[in-house]
Amino acid sequence: FGTNGWRGVQLALEEINAAGVKVKGETYKIEIVRYDSRCEPTEAVANMRKLALEDKVIGVLGDHCSSCCRGIAPLCEEYKIPGITIECAADNVTSPGHEYYFRMRPSMGLMAPLVTPKIINLYHPATIGFLGINDDYGRSFIQSFKDNMGKAGIDTVVEIYFERGNTDFMAFLSQTKEADPDVVMYVGVAPEGAMILK
Repeated sequence: FGTNGWRGVQLALEEINAAGVKVKGETYKIEIVRYDSRCEPTEAVANMRKLALEDKVIGVLGDHCSSCCRGIAPLCEEYKIPGITIECAADNVTSPGHEYYFRMRPSMGLMAPLVTPKIINLYHPATIGFLGINDDYGRSFIQSFKDNMGKAGIDTVVEIYFERGNTDFMAFLSQTKEADPDVVMYVGVAPEGAMILK
């Protein structure tokens, strides 16, 4: 995720710096300081502290992982540095709210009520199963959809969480098959999703 995002940032940076940023008649170039959280909340918090205290940045773009964003948000508040995530979807990232931290995508609590009717209309399920990554993103996704499906009378028959980086899903898939849900929703990242599909 970070690599793809960084490529986009580099393209935008080239365009912006070619023109320069004008503030009160002065022209500036933007410099990016970049760290990798590896989707680890403790690493994200350490990186945010470095950005604020050592690098003296004026804004933060990131993180991608909801658990990391959750750790960054209060630090943006503490250091009075605006931050924005383009990806974090867990409800608790910006709830109850942070004056200095924002998101560009809707939270799971906002998306689930919009998507649930479409799933119901397409598949007419009576039961549903969930297979999700064991972090704020996965848990928020599953809870939001589980609540919305429940309101529509759809029973959750299996709810399984796996750790990031897991490579063996056979036990989880066997458990899911045994529960026999009409629909299975997966939430996680592409590498794990590809293994599950295979």
